[in-house]
Amino acid sequence: MPDLSKTIAKLEQHYGSPHGPITSDPFELILLENVAYLVSDERRKGAFAALRKHAGTKPHAILAARPDDILQATKLGACILKSASIDCAKSL
Repeated sequence: MPDLSKTIAKLEQHYGSPHGPITSDPFELILLENVAYLVSDERRKGAFAALRKHAGTKPHAILAARPDDILQATKLGACILKSASIDCAKSL
């Protein structure tokens, strides 16, 4: 069985070091996965950045956000229905 550290070194040599996550906050990681469900990683990151910019990523900020602020982010994802997007974001 190959040595894991050697395998990782070969992968890093070929692909480069992996980028760290956008956040390490547990709540924000849940938002990241749910703000744009079933889309590419790039689109998900864009939706998360829009949520952070327009509505915030803390529970109290999301609850206080205007529906249109939340929609700025969720419209970048797979959510289609306006009311469902807002309800989904506020239920997290």
